[in-house]
Amino acid sequence: MNDIEELHRLFEREVTTATVTFFAWKSINAVASNDPAIHAAMNDQARSWNAITHSLQTTALVTIGRIFDTDHGALSVHSLLNKCMTSIEQFGPDYLRRRKVRASNGSPPPWMEEYVVAAQFPTKEDFRALKRDAKNFQRKYEDIYKPIRNQVLAHSDLGVVGNPQVLFAKTRVSDIENTLKFLQQLCQVVFEYLYNGRRTKLTDFTFTEEEKVRADVQSLLNRLSLLVRRKEFPQC
Repeated sequence: MNDIEELHRLFEREVTTATVTFFAWKSINAVASNDPAIHAAMNDQARSWNAITHSLQTTALVTIGRIFDTDHGALSVHSLLNKCMTSIEQFGPDYLRRRKVRASNGSPPPWMEEYVVAAQFPTKEDFRALKRDAKNFQRKYEDIYKPIRNQVLAHSDLGVVGNPQVLFAKTRVSDIENTLKFLQQLCQVVFEYLYNGRRTKLTDFTFTEEEKVRADVQSLLNRLSLLVRRKEFPQC
């Protein structure tokens, strides 16, 4: 794939999948623990809710595994940043002009040339720095979460399938949260380079995805709880 815009879009979709599924899993448990009615309803349909939460957890960890895949042909954080370096010209002034013209329905905005002159274009070293940051999260994934992905989620390893807690005992919710925060911020940094010619840092972006997902989950569970109380839930 030669187009960095398309590669960035696909990578961002992967990051969104991992983020939404992980925080949906976390939010379901948090909302239920704080709402006795929802907690009781989930206990009444425990088999279904266990299937849902297991699916969310599995999707999140498997997607994170894809993001940190080191295979040369994989869509991953490594392939994105490597492509940014080998195709650094796609972050240059000519490409920025094209994107601004496209965003203005094909007509160059009157301020465009002044904007391009003032733009801050990344260098390969900017992406090398992001790769160094990514490696820190890669090591954590390799040490703790890849074994879960390989031995429990994607395969059933006879050595651990009867006692997966041995692997899960090493996990920390904060590890995944920090990883997802980094990946979301990385997407924003690359976006600003691509579409706005603006040099930014990871810390320039506030991570708000957990709050958004939790609000969605809270609204959904409230509606389901209300339907059950009113006995309006459709029968299958």
